[in-house]
Amino acid sequence: MMRFATPVFTAGLLLACAVLRAIEKRLDRAHRSPPVWLRYFVLEGAILLFLLTAALYSIVVDIMLPSEWLDPKKTKEFVKNVMHGDHEVSNFADWEEEASLKDYELLRALSLTSPAAVVATWVVVCCHVFLHAKQIHNSQQPTAHRYGVMNEGPEADCLHEIAQRSKTIRILFLPMVYGLMSLQGVARMWAVTINHVGGSRQFYSWESRKAFLEDMYEAAFCVADFYESYTLFLFGLLILQIVKNNVDAHVINVRRETDLSPAKRTSSASLDGLEHSVTLLMAQTKGLTILGVKLFCMTCAGQSIYQMVTCNANYYHGYELLPFSEETVKLLESSETRHSANLFIKGGGFIASFAAIGNLIEVERGFHQYMLSFKPLLKFVGTKILVSIAFMQQIGLSMIPPFSSWTPTRINLLYSSILTWECFLICLLHLSAWGPLEDWFKRACDTPRELERISTSS
Repeated sequence: MMRFATPVFTAGLLLACAVLRAIEKRLDRAHRSPPVWLRYFVLEGAILLFLLTAALYSIVVDIMLPSEWLDPKKTKEFVKNVMHGDHEVSNFADWEEEASLKDYELLRALSLTSPAAVVATWVVVCCHVFLHAKQIHNSQQPTAHRYGVMNEGPEADCLHEIAQRSKTIRILFLPMVYGLMSLQGVARMWAVTINHVGGSRQFYSWESRKAFLEDMYEAAFCVADFYESYTLFLFGLLILQIVKNNVDAHVINVRRETDLSPAKRTSSASLDGLEHSVTLLMAQTKGLTILGVKLFCMTCAGQSIYQMVTCNANYYHGYELLPFSEETVKLLESSETRHSANLFIKGGGFIASFAAIGNLIEVERGFHQYMLSFKPLLKFVGTKILVSIAFMQQIGLSMIPPFSSWTPTRINLLYSSILTWECFLICLLHLSAWGPLEDWFKRACDTPRELERISTSS
């Protein structure tokens, strides 16, 4: 089921984009920047389109056609036929209580709109990324230096701006990645409702299919949470870079005033010491700020690895290749073990996310005067809101009537369906929050250039 859009496949392709980005970074530093159409974000957009197409194809072939678009009567007949083939008709009552959508027409209708939400998200995100890519292309063109000297090449002028826009573009892909993983979650719960795992013939009971699909559902959101933590990390780096650029700009202004003062030499010597202290302070601040975000990234990475390893071990019978006794294998595969591990990992992720967000809030509050041009409020909300939504919404659905009385399958279907539309709304928020023509992109080039000129002249 969804063979080409599984969490492992998605994570592997996104890792390939990260490797390509690392290669680009080395080329940029060597002043051999590739053209825009060869940059990693073009590949990432194409990969997400491929994964979305594969997911939609699998949804239609494996779910919609067998169930005639989740028609309650046809779904009931299909499930009965599957259970007859597996000689487990006695489990039909359990399926009907857990997963039937017969009396849940609104939930069925909402879930059927999820693919449209993810397609719309991909279109909006790609259009937004195109606008930033266009600015990268423009910044790579040779331009006259504002001090009257022609640049040796486009990279000399745009390296800092490219780095800032690259981080921004990776943040812009967040709604698409999270929306795609949410659509996978919807598809997994649809598969539970029709008791079908697509092309796989490894499962011969309702309970085994349900357990596997629930594991794949969790694995999809683990990948989404990891990308979310990664974007928080990038956002923290952007904030600290903006603060540093503005502090450096303040140092430049003070130096200009010093150049006009009578006591130039004494003031310059004092200013050199002050500048060195500020540099050390910024370095320490960066380490402390990113520490909580790194903890969140590591927690989400561990959660993703655990879920993907256990899912694939169950699917490919990987435990049989390890020197474990039969009792140990049964213990590892038991629902109690998986449930306890999931609770432990989710608890760690919840605590780490608060630490990460708390770090960024404190920096934004403490250095607010240096980030006025950055306009961090909408950017911060658009980046961190998925963390809050993911944790708080899941808790709310399990506590607020009538959802609190729903079965886990129906709650998961509702949760993932709502998230697909929330991701679409977040990508619309990004259009306003991350405008391609904001001044701070240009200042990312101007301030280092000015500092280099001052150091050269002194």
